[in-house]
Amino acid sequence: MYETAARMAAPKDSRIEFANSLRGFAALGVALGHFGGMFWTKPEVISYFTGTPILPTQNPLPWFSNIVLWPINVAVVGVAAFFLISGLVIPISIGRSSTVRFLAARVMRLFPTYMVCFTIVLAAIGAGSWYFGTSWPPISNSDIAIHFLPGLRALFGSRDIDGVVWTLEVELCFYLMCALAAPLFRRQSVLVFAIPVALAVAASIPNIRPDFVVSVSPYLVFMFIGVCFYYLHTGAISGVSAIAVFSVTIASTAVASFGVLQVSYMTEVAVSYLVGLAIFTLAYRFPNFVPKGRAVNFMANISYPFYLVHAIPGYVLMLIIVGGGGVSRTFAVAAAICFGAVIAAAVHYLVELPTRRMSSDIQRNTPPIAATKLS
Repeated sequence: MYETAARMAAPKDSRIEFANSLRGFAALGVALGHFGGMFWTKPEVISYFTGTPILPTQNPLPWFSNIVLWPINVAVVGVAAFFLISGLVIPISIGRSSTVRFLAARVMRLFPTYMVCFTIVLAAIGAGSWYFGTSWPPISNSDIAIHFLPGLRALFGSRDIDGVVWTLEVELCFYLMCALAAPLFRRQSVLVFAIPVALAVAASIPNIRPDFVVSVSPYLVFMFIGVCFYYLHTGAISGVSAIAVFSVTIASTAVASFGVLQVSYMTEVAVSYLVGLAIFTLAYRFPNFVPKGRAVNFMANISYPFYLVHAIPGYVLMLIIVGGGGVSRTFAVAAAICFGAVIAAAVHYLVELPTRRMSSDIQRNTPPIAATKLS
């Protein structure tokens, strides 16, 4: 039996609403982990990224730091949710257009917004250096130029300037892998899951190339758990096959993690990734219980620019507020989140929405792709 890829890619409902709502909560989780945790517990990291003086470690820590850092790190939970959401929805985009148009649409959707947000990050670093009278961080012009194009930065091993670009580069690797496997996705073939197995094997072999892909293989394999949910949602797997596919993919994630990540780091983030997976699973199983509403939709809509732009400008603002003394630390966190949301909203309406429409036009103007599916 033959079906068009567009029809095959469509889930049982036209839009997986819970994933959209979850995106907003994931962005907030990342911000809370950064502002409520890292800012207070790792001042040397904040100084490294902002070029500002090192804030003395707070003792005792703000009450909310223990909530967002122990026993899980809500920032890591948020990143895990983002990865799973991408794994769930990207196969839908692949089914709607040709491989070339899919990649072109992804570039149009992601890169202009990233470039604007990175420019804002540079402005925040400059503002912090000016306010505190410190020198510009040791960032070369070539580091800055390469950073405007995520992916190139990873290939050249250039410095991470904004602290979030690595996750975007993981996403780009995932898009490329999905594009290469597009015929399998359009047939909804379970052979797609040979990719995470191959990544896990590669992660277990010393000194294998390319270095960057192997180094982020645990996250790439983890994203394929989201693909498992997509296959389950469309009915491509069920029953025993679903159990087998999920088991193989989760096991591959563990193998890749042991092969690449340091044990100390793995134990630190593993619980948070498992919690992220548990939250995603519950949201998938009980979508009606996922909060909705205007505020949730707003955060979901601005989640991408908010994720990109919240950290460095927020850190600089918090340093200025806390440095003044006599101000509630809770207020500093709330101010940083609101500041990031305002900037992200402006970027969303002025940059992201127009380029997203262009991205949609690229995919919409593609004629249906014939693809075979055995049934």
